[in-house]
Amino acid sequence: MDKKHNYFIPSGLLIGLGIGILFDHPAPGLLIGLGAGILLSAVVPKRNGK
Repeated sequence: MDKKHNYFIPSGLLIGLGIGILFDHPAPGLLIGLGAGILLSAVVPKRNGK
């Protein structure tokens, strides 16, 4: 994975945890956030150059 897009996974986990706590289901929220973070890191186009 490109190092420029590693921030999507932890931010997805935190957002998923927050939504999961809001609906009293933190574990599914974490899994959904992890999946969303991995999906975003794969979908967002990579920059050319530095």
